[in-house]
Amino acid sequence: MSPPPLRKLADTGLTPVMMRDILLKTVFRKNVEKASEIAQAIALPIPLTQELIDNLRDLGLMQATGTLHATSSSEMGFQLTDGGKARALDALSPI
Repeated sequence: MSPPPLRKLADTGLTPVMMRDILLKTVFRKNVEKASEIAQAIALPIPLTQELIDNLRDLGLMQATGTLHATSSSEMGFQLTDGGKARALDALSPI
């Protein structure tokens, strides 16, 4: 029997800082830009991944790379800010 699907970030059992660092390191190393790509890479549902992205945007660690409009793809892209890259490098460095 598989575990129940995650409905909120707290269901992961990880701290917010740990989840933030996992997302930052993954985006930095894998060079993924879309929420669906990031979600697949960190194995979280897209709505929870988007919630993490929104939190990181509020902290100034990620930014949108454009706007959605009829002629573009259906997903907005995201990238790390300079502060996000610095935090990712810090999280990747050995203790």
